[in-house]
Amino acid sequence: MGGLFGTYALLNQPLHFQNYILGSPWYSWDYPFIFKQEETYARSHKDLDARVYMAVGAKEHLIYPEMPEPLKQMFGTADTEGLVREMFTKIQKRNYPNLNFTGEVLDEETHFSIIGRLLSKGLREIFAKNPS
Repeated sequence: MGGLFGTYALLNQPLHFQNYILGSPWYSWDYPFIFKQEETYARSHKDLDARVYMAVGAKEHLIYPEMPEPLKQMFGTADTEGLVREMFTKIQKRNYPNLNFTGEVLDEETHFSIIGRLLSKGLREIFAKNPS
């Protein structure tokens, strides 16, 4: 739930951090809670001063045979990639002047395999001298 918590912090306490690496945020949890948080923030703010790298795996939906049954059900019904793409779009459309935002779908990655590429790409993006 780290990606979900990070998104919550970004939208509710944006002055606490300047840099965010958000991986596979589980926006299915209490859906559409985090999207309402984003709308609330946008209604009352004209800017978001942060650097954000958010990524999701292209294969978040994969279910492994050894997964416990409750996890199979959760992953079988969640649309993690779709919801994260929706958040990419919402944030980018706000055109916050001081927001440096990169949203990326990482091919071949699942919810469980994304961590290595997420950290590698996220750290390079967050600490780049010339942000994209």
